[in-house]
Amino acid sequence: MKPLYYVLFLLILSTTIFNSCDVDCTLTVYIEEITAGGVHRLETVVEGGVGVEYVWSSGSNGYNTSAIYPGFTAGVYTVTVTDENGCEASDSYTYTPPITPCDPTMTDTAGNVYPVISLGGQCWMAENLRLELGIPYVGDSASWADIRTLEQDTMALCYYMNSAEKAAEYGVLYNWYAVQNANLCPEGWHVPTWQDWQDLIDFLGGENQAGMALQDAGGFGAPMGSYRLFNGSFYPLENNAAFWTSSDLDNSVAYAYMVNDGIAVVIKAALDKNYGLSCRCVHD
Repeated sequence: MKPLYYVLFLLILSTTIFNSCDVDCTLTVYIEEITAGGVHRLETVVEGGVGVEYVWSSGSNGYNTSAIYPGFTAGVYTVTVTDENGCEASDSYTYTPPITPCDPTMTDTAGNVYPVISLGGQCWMAENLRLELGIPYVGDSASWADIRTLEQDTMALCYYMNSAEKAAEYGVLYNWYAVQNANLCPEGWHVPTWQDWQDLIDFLGGENQAGMALQDAGGFGAPMGSYRLFNGSFYPLENNAAFWTSSDLDNSVAYAYMVNDGIAVVIKAALDKNYGLSCRCVHD
């Protein structure tokens, strides 16, 4: 039997011999943003290394194993490069799209003119939409409630408490089917998706504090124009504001964002599609 010190000596010797086979890693990598031939892409530049392989990762677009990352959008992109000797290097790149200045106003198809505000790289209407566009006006509470018994895509709009003066101040109230009308927003604009709204709220500090910024009269300017319930009754005025998104959850419920007077919290709600809510447009 070999003494313990002899076994330890062999173990140390074998480890030293194994490590002597390691190579010096001289691999370096960095990412370049390139536009060529009308194509916008990220390219990996590698210095050193032999027989390299690439793995990209991003939060929005999964994985890519090419030296080039085409068709990217806003986000953080990381490439890890490994060569045949096992050497590894990586680099990350944050892409923020350039901000396009907003026009100061937007005009709907009926000639109504609205101020426009730039927030977080988005161009938003700074007033509630007032366009009627031939969408049926439903004033009576019972008739509004009956819409739920009609065909699923029945469009309707109204003024708060059927007052034209209130409509001029707070905008028109639409059910969700009405805001699906492709002509409600002018060309180059659209009814915001829930993601458009979420991007805006994130820019303004998140759900727990964006409410006050949305009420800022010099910014988004959300007036407390209230809303109409699916049964045709009106919620009390000057307490809150509610805005449709174009995104639905299922056949009967769609997403909306709600702000309460003087409250910082913004609520993302899933509401019956026959609620009557305000609407804004956002630039494409």
